[in-house]
Amino acid sequence: KIKGDEIRAKIISINKFGSLHLNITHDVWDEFEVKLGNRVALFFKNESLDAPFVKTFGDVEEGEDLIMKDDYGRIEVALNQDSFAKMYDVNIGDDFLVKRR
Repeated sequence: KIKGDEIRAKIISINKFGSLHLNITHDVWDEFEVKLGNRVALFFKNESLDAPFVKTFGDVEEGEDLIMKDDYGRIEVALNQDSFAKMYDVNIGDDFLVKRR
């Protein structure tokens, strides 16, 4: 759910490439009003980072973090050409905070 400039979420699945799928639906994300190319702050465990909202993996350099709409109606957080889940040691059920910049 959106609360001001942030959405609190959970990791609901991790695919075989190590990309995270959050429990944020496309329609909620659209209400959040983040434009393509804008960066958001991601907070999880004891980590924080900025990631661009992109349409495809090719929109960022290899090894760069990203956030995008997945093919299943949810929001995906990934590391281009690597495993976000392994790099940051996250698991299904972990809390995630997405904040607009």
